[in-house]
Amino acid sequence: MSNNSKLTYIDLFAGVGGFHRAFQQAGAECVFANDYDRKCAVVYLNNYKGSAKYFKPGPIEDYTKNNNFMVPEHNILVAGFPCQPFSIAGVSKKNALGRPHGFLDKTQGTLFYEIVKIIEKRNPDAFILENVKNLKYHNGGDTYETIMNALDLLGYNVPEPQIIDAKNFVPQHRERIFIIGFKKKYRYNFEYPEIKQKKYNIIKYLESDIDKKYTLTPNLWKYLQDYKKKHKAAGNGFGYGLVEPGVDNYTRTLSARYYKDGAEALISRGKNARPRRLTPRECANLMGFPKSHNFDGVSDTQAYMQFGNAVVVPLATLLAKEVVNQLKSLKNKSEVKYIRQRIYMMGESSYQDYPWRSTSNRFHALVAEMFLQRTKAKQVIKVYSEFSKKYKNPAHVLNDKSKSYREILKPLGLHWRIKHFEKMCRQLVEDYNGTIPDNKTELMNLAGIGDYAASAFLSFHLQKPEPLIDSNTVRFISRFFGIEKNQESRRNKVFKGIIRELLPNRKSNRFNYSFLDFTMMICGPKPACEKCSLKKRCEYFINTIN
Repeated sequence: MSNNSKLTYIDLFAGVGGFHRAFQQAGAECVFANDYDRKCAVVYLNNYKGSAKYFKPGPIEDYTKNNNFMVPEHNILVAGFPCQPFSIAGVSKKNALGRPHGFLDKTQGTLFYEIVKIIEKRNPDAFILENVKNLKYHNGGDTYETIMNALDLLGYNVPEPQIIDAKNFVPQHRERIFIIGFKKKYRYNFEYPEIKQKKYNIIKYLESDIDKKYTLTPNLWKYLQDYKKKHKAAGNGFGYGLVEPGVDNYTRTLSARYYKDGAEALISRGKNARPRRLTPRECANLMGFPKSHNFDGVSDTQAYMQFGNAVVVPLATLLAKEVVNQLKSLKNKSEVKYIRQRIYMMGESSYQDYPWRSTSNRFHALVAEMFLQRTKAKQVIKVYSEFSKKYKNPAHVLNDKSKSYREILKPLGLHWRIKHFEKMCRQLVEDYNGTIPDNKTELMNLAGIGDYAASAFLSFHLQKPEPLIDSNTVRFISRFFGIEKNQESRRNKVFKGIIRELLPNRKSNRFNYSFLDFTMMICGPKPACEKCSLKKRCEYFINTIN
């Protein structure tokens, strides 16, 4: 994969394109899509520009025949496949013919078998499969076990599949299982992102001017009430789900049967009024589809079925971005030597001879890293020079009864820094007899010393191979590899992994100096792309500047 080429994916059992929206936002390109439902095809083609070139309607089996295999090469296979029991027909037939068989044979005759055939033929780098959470227990657990064994035999590392509730993305309780695998050649397990708990105001997802046709008829409402009473008396939990806007945070799971009576998610219209169904547009909202999603040309019944079978778009997008970003980092490891050499050259030509870089005083070096937090180096130079002349160690600071260092540090701003600085000096004197710890854990226990400051001190002044992960280095990785960044990127394992790969085992402090100076002087907030020798392989330059 060349650095400027997009990852490609295929969208199987595509429905109305929830996964398409997700992977499109992740920066991947669809090269094949399929769904047997012609009405889904109408919606898919209406919503995704250019999809007529690659969307193939009808049974997937029509495109996976050995003599006419029509599924193209791709990097990622995506499928929200139907849950079906696996028969022993394929196994029995091979037994009768005296041929060997295994787990893959059990999948014959199912739609999962079509996934198996495509994976065997096209050998994608990764896949993401989605299903109802009951898949794990379906058919006594045999369905799940067969799938996991089949994927293992096909040559994929598959970490424990995750059941994720969409209620942290939209106001709908909707649990689905996600199975994600990467080729074993990468020697890597996909890492599921952390899901943060969040609540939503369901009112924002509802429409205001509702047609009377969505209000339940007296007969239907009486039937649902009687049905619920009957099962409640029998000790069952069956019955309708009534949502009180402004009180309830989410609905029950929308299913493909919603068109029948809307029982799983009725909207209250007040104490003495009959409730109503959700409108198709409200269902689209609860599945995370944008307002622009066009489902013209299909009936309400068809729209309900389509959304009931869909994947929640914001959740799918989070996973899609993780798959794309993690796969990009794996596929671009071959770029490491090339990048490292050029960063060395550009960084050394931009080398900044700051006074703390050449000091042999460990206390001064540590203090400099504290001063540099959220402060530009040019602001620190004068403060550092004045401070280092007056104070040689932390004991000198504590013995200064006038605390004149406070006036020295004042130009740096951030009042909390002086308090942390004073506490750090006390810790160094009381706990370490005035010496500076030489391991990261102890350094990070010091007041005002975080992950980056500890790593920088160990790298620059103790020559330890510590990767430096800050806003500057993360910005470069995001631009060069085309990986989306956000406020959490410094803690993102993808970014950390790439930066660690770039770090050489020998003379790592020299590389880190070059890396920092390069990211500040050439690949800064306003990049000087014309000076960068990496631009020909840089996603940002290719797609934005060039």
